[in-house]
Amino acid sequence: MTVTADAVFCYGMLLDPKGGWLRDEMLIGPGVVRGRRLDLSSGLADCPKDPEGVLHGAAWRADARELEYLDQIESAPHLYRRVAAEAEIAGTLI
Repeated sequence: MTVTADAVFCYGMLLDPKGGWLRDEMLIGPGVVRGRRLDLSSGLADCPKDPEGVLHGAAWRADARELEYLDQIESAPHLYRRVAAEAEIAGTLI
């Protein structure tokens, strides 16, 4: 997961609509993070740096309260961590 001041880029299971915290009105759009790749080797989704990597996912609007909730359901910082990165959404970097 990558985070800006008002957006979060999600990949893997966080894109599952049954997860419950993502709502349609929060969707910014599908996109990619270049220089990172999806790694499932530990059994959990991770996004290590990879100069050739392209991580596919989607960006969502998220305020501080929603990010705190996401931290809880993802067991941060034990099972996941926030990573700052630029996401390309419809040709625009966010």
